[in-house]
Order: sequence, then C-alpha cells, then structure tokens
Amino acid sequence: MSKVYFNLSASDFFQDWSDTSQLTTANNWDGVASIVGYRGDDIVTATAVDPRTATADLSGPINVAVNAGAALLESGSASGGVAEFQIADAVVGLNGSGTADAPNLVLYLDGTGRQNLHFSADIRDLELRDNAVQQVAVQYRVGGTGVWTSMPEGYVADATTATTATQVTHLDFDLPASVNGQAQIEIRILTTNAAGNDEWVGIDNIHVTSTAGGGGDTVAPTLTISNPSDPDNGETAVAPDAPIVLHFTESVVAGTGSITLTSGADVRVIDVASGQVHFSGATVTIDPSADLNPGATYSLTVDNGAIKDLGGNAFAGVASGAFSFSTLDPDKVVAIYEIQGKSHTSAYDGDKVQTTGVVTAVDSNGFYMQDATGDGDSATSDGIFVFTSSAPAVSVGQLLKVTGTVDEYRPGDATSLTVTEIVSSGIQVLGTGTVHATVIGEHGVLPPNHTIEDDHFTSFDPATDGLDFYESLEGMLVTVEAPKVVDSTNGFGETWVVASGGQGATGLSDRGAMTISAGDYNPERIQIDDDSAINSGYHPAHVQGDVLGDVTGVVNYSFNAYEVLVTGPVTTTTSVGLVNREFTNLTAAADKLTIATYNLENLDPTDSAAKFQSIAFDIANNLHHPDIIGVQEIQDADGAGSGSNLSGAATAQVLINAIVAAGGPRYTYVEVAPTVAGSTGGEPGGNIRNGFLYDASRVQYVDGSARLVLDTDLTNGNAFNNSRNPLAADFVFNDETITAVSVHSTSRGGSGPLFGADQPAIVAGDASRTAQAVELTKFVNTLEATNPDHHVAVMGDFNGYYFETALAGLEANANLYNLAKSLPVEERYSYKFEGYAQLFDNILVSKDLQSVSEFDIVHLNSEQLPSAQVSSDHDASITRITIAATTKLGGGADEADYHTSLAAVKVDGGLGDDHLVGGRGSDLLIGGDGADRISGGAGNDIIRGGGGHDRMQGGAGDDTFVIGVGDLVTGDNQSDHIIDFRGAGSASGGEQDLLIFTGFSAGSKLVLDHDMGNTPTLQLYQVYNGASLVGSLLIQTNTAAHLTSGDYLFQA
Repeated sequence: MSKVYFNLSASDFFQDWSDTSQLTTANNWDGVASIVGYRGDDIVTATAVDPRTATADLSGPINVAVNAGAALLESGSASGGVAEFQIADAVVGLNGSGTADAPNLVLYLDGTGRQNLHFSADIRDLELRDNAVQQVAVQYRVGGTGVWTSMPEGYVADATTATTATQVTHLDFDLPASVNGQAQIEIRILTTNAAGNDEWVGIDNIHVTSTAGGGGDTVAPTLTISNPSDPDNGETAVAPDAPIVLHFTESVVAGTGSITLTSGADVRVIDVASGQVHFSGATVTIDPSADLNPGATYSLTVDNGAIKDLGGNAFAGVASGAFSFSTLDPDKVVAIYEIQGKSHTSAYDGDKVQTTGVVTAVDSNGFYMQDATGDGDSATSDGIFVFTSSAPAVSVGQLLKVTGTVDEYRPGDATSLTVTEIVSSGIQVLGTGTVHATVIGEHGVLPPNHTIEDDHFTSFDPATDGLDFYESLEGMLVTVEAPKVVDSTNGFGETWVVASGGQGATGLSDRGAMTISAGDYNPERIQIDDDSAINSGYHPAHVQGDVLGDVTGVVNYSFNAYEVLVTGPVTTTTSVGLVNREFTNLTAAADKLTIATYNLENLDPTDSAAKFQSIAFDIANNLHHPDIIGVQEIQDADGAGSGSNLSGAATAQVLINAIVAAGGPRYTYVEVAPTVAGSTGGEPGGNIRNGFLYDASRVQYVDGSARLVLDTDLTNGNAFNNSRNPLAADFVFNDETITAVSVHSTSRGGSGPLFGADQPAIVAGDASRTAQAVELTKFVNTLEATNPDHHVAVMGDFNGYYFETALAGLEANANLYNLAKSLPVEERYSYKFEGYAQLFDNILVSKDLQSVSEFDIVHLNSEQLPSAQVSSDHDASITRITIAATTKLGGGADEADYHTSLAAVKVDGGLGDDHLVGGRGSDLLIGGDGADRISGGAGNDIIRGGGGHDRMQGGAGDDTFVIGVGDLVTGDNQSDHIIDFRGAGSASGGEQDLLIFTGFSAGSKLVLDHDMGNTPTLQLYQVYNGASLVGSLLIQTNTAAHLTSGDYLFQA
C-alpha cells in the first residue's frame, strides 16, 4: 500500500484522478502516492451519523473498485465503499452502505520543518439516481495512531442534490498550528452511511500547501470535548464505575503532575504516570482504581504540565470549579412515563437514568419495556425501547432495572420524528411482572380522525392531533381492536388498518379503501408490521377489506410512520379474497360519447408483453373501449435508452395492436413529440409525453388540431420546465366539436412525510402545478372567449388533489366542472400511497357539459398488490357525455315539438317555415331558411334562425342566439325578432342570454336604432359587418336597459 508520508518540504501535495493508470488493481493503492482508501467498516453502527463524531481509531479494510464507470452511478451500489470512476472528469468517490459504514480516504504527510499547512479539495456530487443527505467531514491526527479530530471548516452537511450530478462543494481552510513540524500528519476525508440509498460523492483536486519555518510545534494542546460533558452542572449523571475521557486538539502524552477528583471528603489525587491514566493519540482516559461515590458531585482539576503534546508543549490544565459532574444514584429511579413526558422529545434527552419496567417484546438489537403500573395519564407513554445494539439476554415478562442514557433517536433523515429510547449500559433482573395492553378501538381509545398536527408541535394534544396521539403510546403494548384492512400488505410486510372495523373512521369507500379529502388525511389509519425478531411466526398477506381479529403489539416509529410491531398471533375473521378489478358501466352509444384518461406508467416497447396485454384488456373490456383516451407517460421508441427517436408512435402502435387482439377497436394515436431529449421529466431517457388514442369509427379527429398548451409569459420562467406540456386536440362527435386536453402535471416527488417533523408537510411541486394550471386556464378561456358554448374536456394525471390550489383554481377560473365531485367524497380516488387513497386522475368538463356527463373511476390497479399492478399504479377515469344526433326535417313547413323531452335535442328544420319547440334539456334548434318560429324551452339552448324572417324565444336558461352574416335583412317588418332576451340590465333574474354573430369581419358592431313606440323593452338594432350595414334585429328584452358589449360578440 502507499502509506508513505509525503515530504511537504519537497513540494506541495496535490492529487486529482486524471491519470487513470494510478489505480489498476482492486483494493490496491500502490500506484497512488501517500493516499489510501478504506471501506470504513464499523466506524459507525447506525445510519445518518454525523461524520464529525466518527473519530475512533479505525479505518476499515483497504478498498477501491477500479474503473467502476458511469453504470455504477446510474444503478447505485449494494456494497458501497471507495470506487474510481473513469468518467469524463475522472474521480474517486465514496459511498456508504451497511458494510461500508464510513468509507474514507487518508492522506499521509510529513511536515518536518513546515508550518501554515493549508488544505483544499472539491467534494463532487456524482449520482443522479438516489437522493440522500450525504454528509462529509475532514479530520486530522498526528503521530500515526489515536483518535481523529474533526475540522469544523471541513464539514459538508449534504454534498449532493437530488436528481442532479452538478453540485461541487469547495473546501478551503488552514490546519491548526499543532500540526506544524510534525513528521506524521494524517488527514482523513470520510462520509457515513446515510439514511436510505446513499449517493456517490467524489473527492477531487486535493491540495495541501505549507511554508518553511518553525522547527517544530510551538502550540500547546487544548481540550476539545470530554465525557462527561464540561460543565454539566450536575444534570448529567454518570455511572460511578465509568471512566472519564478527555479529548484534545492533538496527540498528547504524560507530562509531570496530577489529575484530582474531589467530592467533599473524597479527594483522589491521581499521578498522570500511574496506571489509572491512559494516553491514546489525542485522548486521555482516567479510570480511578476505585469506583466513585454514587449520587455525588465531583470536580476535576488537571495540573499545568501534567499533559503535553508530542512537541513538549504543556497543556495549561483545568482549574478548580471549571469541570464538574454528578454520579448516578442507584436508588434513584426515573419512571418511564417521566422520561417520556407529554412531549415528542424527552426532557431527559442525553441524561443517564435508571428506570424499571416489564419486558413486552424482544428485538434483535434491544427490547421494549413498560412501567408495571403506569401513571394513569393517557397523555404520557408508559413504554420505551431499550437499545442494546446486539441481541439482548432478556425475555418477555421479566421485570428489569435498566441503566442507560436517554436518547432521541431519529430513524432517518431530518424529516423524521424522533423515538425516545434508552441506550443501555446496565440491566438487572428484579423478577417478573405483567402489563395490560391499551386498547385502540371502540372499547378503548380511538385515534383522532381528522387532524394530523394543527399547531406545529407548540402544544401536545393526543385527543385531537394524530401525531400526538401515537406519541402518547410510543413504546407501549397495545391491542388494535378488530382492525379492518384499508390497504393490502405491501412488500415490506406492512398493512394499513383502521380499528374496530372502521368505527369512527372517515373516508372509507365501499370497496374498503380510505380516502383523503380536504383537511382530512386520515390520522386514524394504523400500520401493523411484521418484525421477525419479535414474532417469527407472523407472515402477513392481508387484503383490502379483510377484517382481522384483535392485533397486539408494541408501538414504534419507523420510515416516517407510527406502526404496531405485532407480538402475538393474528387471525382473519372476514376474508374478502382478492380485490376485483372493476368494469365500468359507462358504455358508448349513438348519442353518448365516452372519454377516458389513463396513466400508463412509463410505457415503452421494451416493456413486457404481459404489460401491453394487461393495459389492452383494461381498455377493450374494463373500460369498454372509450371513444377518446387521454394517455400519460407514453415513452419514446427505446424507453429509457439514449436513442434519438423521440416519437412515441412505436410505443402506441404496440398498444394499439394489443387492444385489437383483446377485442377492441383499432385506435389511432396522436401526439406532439418532445423536440429536446430530457426536457419532460420522468424516467431518464424515456421522454414521457401526453397523447390521445381515438376510435376513428366513432369520432373524427380535426386534422392538424393537436397542439401543446404553452406558457404564454416566460418572464417569470416556463411553467412547464422539466415537465409535460398538456396536449390539446379537437374531435367531432354528432356534428359537435369537443376540445380534449391531456394533462400530466409536475410530480409530488420530494414532498415531506405526512407523519414527519415538518408540519404541515411540505408539498413538493405545488408552485409548478399551480403555474401550469394558470396556463391551462388561459388556454380554456381563449377557447370560450370565441364561443362560450365550446365543449372542453380537460383530463389526466394532475399529481394534485381536487381541493388544492392548482386544480381548484383551474376549475373555478376556467369555468369547468370537476366530474369527480359528482361522486361521494370517499369514492374519489385513483391512486394509493402508504395507505392513503387519493385522486390524481381527474376529468373536468365545460359547464355546458356538466348536466349531460356521467363519471366513473374504474379501480383497476390502485387497490391491487404491487405484484398485481401489471398495467399501471393508477386507476382510469371515464366520462360518458350525451350529445344527441341532429334530427333533420324535410324541406316544407315542419312542426317539431319536444316540450315534454327531458333529454337535450338537436333539430335542423331545413327549408320552409318551420315551428320548432325545444324541451327541458340544453337543445340545439336550427331553423334554416324560411320564416321560422323557434322556442327553446327550459335549458341552456342554442338557437339559430338562419335565413328568413324568424321569431326566436329562448325560454328559461342561459340561451345563445346565433346569427350569421347572411341571415339578416333590413326593415322593421322583415327583421329577425328575439322575443325574450334575458341579460340586458340588472334585472335579468340570474339568467344570461348571449348573441353571437358569426362570419363577421373586424370592426363589426351592433348599434341601437330606436325603441319601438311606447315599449322601451322592444328595441331595434342595426348590425354592421365591418363598416357595412347588413341588416336589423328586433329584440324584446326583459328590462328597459339596452344591450351592452357583455351581451353579444362577433366572430369571424
């Protein structure tokens, strides 16, 4: 190996990795001068440890994977350690893991005759795939052995950024004067095993400079930290037999003098040369020959010169009164409920305590115990976890006295809550005991069913806040009464349930799912989990809708969720079998258009035939082959590959063929493909986009109408950056045009956990989704500005909830109606995550379609076991819209009376003087040529008189009168006559009729000629096409007010 101390007198030390010939053999550093990589096994024993605290005299086995390449950065690593990457800018990287607890690089330097040592390096984020809080620290020591000292300036809290590999953190600082002149200087750069999947972090451009001078170290050592802490004012008790450890800024040895411990008459003068004082690098351990007195307060003093560094510089000592601590009183017991308190964190955190309790469960690295009687206060937990690091020699039912340090352990990153536990240093068996499980359920205590946390942890409210409720049970033995499964057991053996068959729970659907709604994220749901070390006989495979017998276990918090670790047998009292995949009852017909939306989850031609066949069966059979399908996550021709063909046509064609094979129609696919690779987010290389499948035998696609919805104002950035632009396309059904828009909004990835430390939880992507909804609103409003009755259907995966700002704003501001609102709140879900049923896949329609649209969410995938989610992880949503075919009458004077009809009708009178009467629906009545009489009846009708002297009456509702440029003539007696125009003035009765003039050029206008006789509500208007008068129009209004610009519009 290359553990040769580099002579700084000869030159500065510099190391980059551009010369890839330096490392040629795995785990061999002979070709690299004065630097070695180590795997770091067992330097730390937990995840997410601050590397500044990893100062033990350990480095682990020598380690390096040579020429690991970019593939490892893309796929991650199971074993971690040290690796060389011969990428464009070659580098050596570190990656923590369960084996490589603290991988590190060590520099070996000889500073004889040198001073003013200065260190710099670049810490590089290398990985796109994973997202971890990857901490880095720089440490040093002298003398070749002993503990390490961390440099404050060398700490990086997180050297990586999610989904990018561009972050570079430059370190640049002076080393302490204590290294001046030292012949053996070692600098260590390390990371520690992060919570979750670690990211590779590169160490590059390492540079150590120095200047001549000195002749040796002239700086005295100083005390950095100690155990017990200095001073602790008697608050932290230590065991009477525990050693006292002092940590210095550099390696130290014994000088001349004593260390004195004083507590009243107990005065112990300990010569530093005696066997009671041990020196190891920068650490001094004091182990008195006799235990200290229990329950006493001691002060510690150190003589000036009793400790010195390797250069002979004397430590100034510790004066009387500067260092004091107290010892543990074996007769003082702190009850578990006192340790837990009415809070998420213990007031005893960091303190050494003694407590007693009965063992309720034994795990592989500790055990749960509970106070035998408790304090009777439901707000304080009577249970706690005792951490022993290895399998404890205790058994359930034993009554123990435990000595240890209270610790608020955080099982994950900073977004996690903490778990109050005791790190054990001593266990004494007192006998046996029993505790009774607290019942969660109708016959015990029910969790809050609405609020997770409403006061940012400023008060502790177990009765109303879900987080506080479960904290009040942390570590305790509980029995969940008759739990009903609301989410099938996942791949980790976790099952979400509600107690007492759902008694008191909100949001339970008919199929047994638990649905979130505005202000209600279902805090009453509880996770039951298997832990083979606690209960090796429990192998869950529960299904949504099952009801179980009472389940007993201990309450824990892990992976951002409270859970019950099952300790006893579990039975199923009601089994539903497998959750069925639904079939919709919304089928197409001659007057019924069906439109669906379906997220196909990264579909590309390299996916299995089984996936294509499953989706095809869904479309052809479960959805009854809708006329139009808005699809999301169609990938390009090679999926996650790097090919240049960005079209999704190849993917769509495989699916179309599969649909035909499944008995469905041969669909046609339309899209606007991405033009820049990697610009639409999603799986790298996949270039996902939105598209449409349509059945050309049922609907007509308007050629060339496919277009993307764009951000119309880029001054504040592009709302669709790294996301998918919505795709709009026009289709014709029964002579009416509908604009469909397929949407896939920005992901929620990176959101905070609902049961985490940040309350309310951070919602990632909300600003982007809101900005995208604003652009969608502008697009829809533009369509409706030229035709208020324009049919619009906006559908897709909005990655947001109908009650959040983005989707609610789109609905309100674009005059749309979210059809999901036609369902009961508990039935509004198309996706599930961690037991939460939620709605991402929505269909919104223009208000003119609201009353003629039916809606269904077809639960195909979200409720299935992960192994059965072959098609997708989303459900499909579908609407059936009634659009009547046009009834065309003969060429004579026809009569058509539909006044008893409840459904919308469409009638074209053709030639002749026709009399048309609409019904109660929103009708389309066309007079054609001739002197026609038309009455709309109830509903929001569209009336077009056509040529001839027509009399038109809208009736009740918001009616639209359409007048073409060739329909008008001049003269009072020949003018078209609108008998009951409602909307002019303030007394319109809440109705708003509209005049639309079609075929007109720019500058057209409607001008009041005069009121007719003594009837101010009967008004004659002149109509101009541009500057030319083309005819007159007689209008009977419901008020005396004249028409304003809000009552009419001109169209080309």
